[in-house]
Amino acid sequence: MYRHTQIGWVIIISMGGAALFSGSLSNTGGEAHLLVAILLIFLVLFCTLTVTVDNRMIEARFGPGPIRKRVLLADVASCREVRIHWWDGWGIHGRPGQWLFNVSGFDAVEITLKKGGLVLIGTDEPLEFCRAIKSRMPRT
Repeated sequence: MYRHTQIGWVIIISMGGAALFSGSLSNTGGEAHLLVAILLIFLVLFCTLTVTVDNRMIEARFGPGPIRKRVLLADVASCREVRIHWWDGWGIHGRPGQWLFNVSGFDAVEITLKKGGLVLIGTDEPLEFCRAIKSRMPRT
């Protein structure tokens, strides 16, 4: 099984800094406390991206795991290493026929689905991640 966790340092620093700054405004009322709570929740949910590949599926899981994407290997037509643009950003982004899951950087693996559509998963190990997928894809 392949498993790799990438840490989103920019997300941690920016969300943590924003939470600290908002917390310093605590004498302004409850809105600052609510903002701090929201920022900390987002920090926990999106601070890491763990990708796993086993003999059945690919999984990309943000943070502790409630936000995830699973793709059955039987549904994968191909995969390849790609570079994404800076404007694609980090987090989860969808557009017609395509989803992006990314926590840091611009390297990703593009997974083409047999029924059409793409799933891009950001990683700092694109070669190893793509090899893990290809080595476990069902042979037809």
